[in-house]
Amino acid sequence: MRRLALAMLLLTATVAMAAEHDIPWFQAHPADRGAWLRKCRDDMRLGQDPVCGNAQKAEDRERAKKIAPSSPIPGFDPTESPLMRGAIQDACKKPESQRGMFGQYCGRI
Repeated sequence: MRRLALAMLLLTATVAMAAEHDIPWFQAHPADRGAWLRKCRDDMRLGQDPVCGNAQKAEDRERAKKIAPSSPIPGFDPTESPLMRGAIQDACKKPESQRGMFGQYCGRI
């Protein structure tokens, strides 16, 4: 019985911690995100924790924001390319938080 209670306590603590440190929280707190990512990379067991996944996803989204606005080809409009247009349309079908770098073009299609 004690083992079950302890397992439930640990599970509840992990879920509460993951909810407290979700992806938007990590996006809003870059210093904490960096600290968590260092911890996650240094400890394999901790690296499998949902909090580490949230920190990494926030890092990926912030990197995508920095890369997406700059086009390698001056004057290139991705909405004019059939291949890119299809990718943008697929992205726009998803919730806004899951659109990735194509989300910025949803209003242009």
